[in-house]
Amino acid sequence: MGISAILIVTVFAGANIAYPNYIPIGSLGSGNSTGSGGLHTFSDQNFTLTGNVSNLYNGLPVHGSLIISNSTMSKELNYSQNGTFKVTLPGGPYSLSYSSPGFDTMSSSIFLDKNKTVNQNIIPSQSIGNRISILGTNTSIIGNTLNISQSVPYLSDKNISYGLDRNNITGQKNNIITLEFGKTLNNTAFIVLITQDGTVYEYNGTTNSTGNATMSLNYSGNYTMSAYTLYYNSTIVKYKTASGNGTIKFQMEKRQTYNETVKLSSNYNLNGNKSVNESALTGHGGIFHLQTTDITINSTGTYYHYSVPAGTYGFSYNNQSFVGKLFSVNVIGNQTSSENVSAYVIAVNITDITGSGYSYNISGVAVNNMVNNTYRATAGTHTLSVSISGKIIYTYNISLKSGNPYYEVTLTLNNNNFNVTGILTSYPDKDLNLNYTGTIPSNVTITGMQLKNVTFSSSSSNVTIINNKTPYSVNGTMSNYIFNLTTPLAISSGNLAIRVVITNSTSISVSQPVYAYVHAYNITEKGIYKDL
Repeated sequence: MGISAILIVTVFAGANIAYPNYIPIGSLGSGNSTGSGGLHTFSDQNFTLTGNVSNLYNGLPVHGSLIISNSTMSKELNYSQNGTFKVTLPGGPYSLSYSSPGFDTMSSSIFLDKNKTVNQNIIPSQSIGNRISILGTNTSIIGNTLNISQSVPYLSDKNISYGLDRNNITGQKNNIITLEFGKTLNNTAFIVLITQDGTVYEYNGTTNSTGNATMSLNYSGNYTMSAYTLYYNSTIVKYKTASGNGTIKFQMEKRQTYNETVKLSSNYNLNGNKSVNESALTGHGGIFHLQTTDITINSTGTYYHYSVPAGTYGFSYNNQSFVGKLFSVNVIGNQTSSENVSAYVIAVNITDITGSGYSYNISGVAVNNMVNNTYRATAGTHTLSVSISGKIIYTYNISLKSGNPYYEVTLTLNNNNFNVTGILTSYPDKDLNLNYTGTIPSNVTITGMQLKNVTFSSSSSNVTIINNKTPYSVNGTMSNYIFNLTTPLAISSGNLAIRVVITNSTSISVSQPVYAYVHAYNITEKGIYKDL
């Protein structure tokens, strides 16, 4: 202490500076004090720094400690319960570090060249214990837009904002608190709301078989708490942490419940029925999952019945045949709440002028499983397939999504059969070449052909179709002189040539004229997404 005293006298000799609680940590820098940057000598004049420290989220004062330092010194002082401090220092630059239990450490800087006042907001810690987290987001708390009912649907904003006292906490100390709810509430989900300097924290869990649970607080001090389950809430409990572990016994009071019915109806009336697939609606009040007491169905909709306390509840309906929907219900008494859900629907209208008869399916579902040619689908891409004589002659892809859940397609089936005249060019090799001169007037799908004035004993054949110079080797079977394609061939309008090769034939007879009657069809289409 003697050496330090001599150093102080040497440095400040003649300055006569009052410097309370001075703690030397180095030597003074050199240079003139001209601003807030760089190294500065202290002014030969003292100034007063006063300050106010408050909670950023609600403006309440906060107590704690402040470290004021620069390159030569460090000083720690406390700001009081009302969040104020006052200190006299030589002029110059300083760093300020604010530390309060349950708050994040905040730092700032100041250049003291006159008496000054600083107002510092500090941010509450996001957590004051294991799984004890601040209720709501920073922006919602700052903007005063936090709706407590979203987390605890039966607790009003006024109760949580004004009904709970301000509580100051002290040093950091882990305390294991036993929470007693009573045997009636065994294996039950719960929420405990905790206030610290006006900031609301939330702890949630599930009681054990005896109706108890545990909670760990990081800080000692005074707390105000309230506990909630879906059907019970507690009176306000003031709790002061002791040196060791403690117990809180919540006096739980049963809340009044109301009969809430949620009616869901399809926006599309399928065969006179607007009900929806059941067991797809989930409801929550904060962390609490709602259980349906009964589900009833009639032609006007599907009814989900609940018994719940007053409050705002969130619901989610998810079913592959309907567009998912989120909605909320404010329960204020016995009531029925109605919501419409959008069905994924494909409607098909077909006009057949071929006289051949047709069938169709959507994603493998046959028409006889559809009601009034309407198919309740799912989100995604579906393929509409039209068949004549058991062969698919047309496919059409339909994409459904939440923004476009309903699609209506109109099809007209046209008969475009035509004759192909032929010339037998290589009879010894049993090679029958049928040449069609001219053009196909429209795009068509060929399903087969019937040979005219040609007979043979073989049932084996190979057919090549040349459309606009592009050859297609097609497979099929010959029966009663009709060649049926295994897979129908869609060709474009334009030039066409058909070459038929007959093999393993013991006899062949040809008369004139030789031609093939080609079975061909096309479909005109019109499709549109519609709002129901």
